[in-house]
Amino acid sequence: MSQVDEAKMKSLEVFYENLAKKTEHSGGYYGNPLGLTRKSMVLELLAAKSSHKICDIGCGYGDLSMGLVDQTAEVHGIDISPTRVERAKLRGIKAVSGDASKTPFESDFFDGVICSEVIEHIVDPLALMIEIHRILKKDGTAVLTVLFSPEIEKTLLDTL
Repeated sequence: MSQVDEAKMKSLEVFYENLAKKTEHSGGYYGNPLGLTRKSMVLELLAAKSSHKICDIGCGYGDLSMGLVDQTAEVHGIDISPTRVERAKLRGIKAVSGDASKTPFESDFFDGVICSEVIEHIVDPLALMIEIHRILKKDGTAVLTVLFSPEIEKTLLDTL
């Protein structure tokens, strides 16, 4: 990672940590009708089974993946904000703080990976895609979502 990318990463970390410290709960995206619809669709596409190990990249407070805690064998998460990670842990998610492009997880470990509303916040989207491929089992399912905009669509298409 270049010094410029490291500076961007540190800036993002500070921003999201400060934001997390200012809010007691998320009450945000997955609490509104559009977010609830997206959450339902993501979980349906994931089709998690009781034996599955799931990873929520950019787990935040765990709003999206907390519903999987009682339905699957394990739910892991990673987020850049230590405060959000601590709150996700309170919801039963095995969360860690760190860079989503360099997770501490084993290769071919997860049956499912969720990466919802995260890619557009990542310094290096290609590195994130490579990491998701590394930690996902060969027959696993990855569900990725982004807020739509022409700029984000172009960035994603350029990294594929």
